[in-house]
Amino acid sequence: GDSTLLDEHDKSLIRNILRHCMLTWVYRHIDKALYVGSNNKQYYKNFRLKERQLVYAPHAIDNDRFANFEGAGLKAMLLKKQLSINPGEPVFLFAGKFQPKKNVQLLLNAFILADLRTSHLILCGSGKLESELKGIAEPYGNIHFLPHQTQTNMPVIYAAGDVFILPSSYDETWGLVLNEAMACGMPIVASDRCGSAADLIEEGKNGHIFSSGNTNQLICILKSYAENKSKIKEQGNYSREKIKDFSYTALVPVFENIENKT
Repeated sequence: GDSTLLDEHDKSLIRNILRHCMLTWVYRHIDKALYVGSNNKQYYKNFRLKERQLVYAPHAIDNDRFANFEGAGLKAMLLKKQLSINPGEPVFLFAGKFQPKKNVQLLLNAFILADLRTSHLILCGSGKLESELKGIAEPYGNIHFLPHQTQTNMPVIYAAGDVFILPSSYDETWGLVLNEAMACGMPIVASDRCGSAADLIEEGKNGHIFSSGNTNQLICILKSYAENKSKIKEQGNYSREKIKDFSYTALVPVFENIENKT
């Protein structure tokens, strides 16, 4: 699993106590726990697992499929042309469900308040908040909505963006979209309530972490990318290299040698 303790303070005290007792008993019966990142490791330690029981198994996707998707660049250029996005204009991207926990409205509001008239925001997905979000964005020609995409087409969507943003406020135990965006060579921005942020983001090197719900902090981050396009390319290259450590290739020896871990 990839559970974390990031949302613990949002739950009732009684529920936390009962959950802690139950899970401590459950985990007493296991030999090894494979943790996917630092927040997940802390979760297991909270339930009294020992260091010798913990084995690092980085959360991974098929990086090569996203990084080397044939024709993604050309298809992305055609998509941007359809959306009236001119070459060289920065594109911020969100892809996921339009539901409260993703906090897409925070990103939308931050982009509007940042007043980035030569930048664009693409919101790709669907969900119960779609109509509300479209209503807020309706007056702005540089905010674009795309429907939910299949995994087959997602490399094209990532190729159309420059910076990926995941503003989730709860229940984001990891966020594999960040892995996907990094494999496509994008800087990533995430709230501190995203379980993967601590492991995937090196502050200022391949992206930024902002405090969940902090609109002003996100505005500053958006402006920093819009005003420094070279930063996007440099951080994107760093992302592409860093995500190589979160791959199926990295996982195989973990599984092969797990019995030798003491």
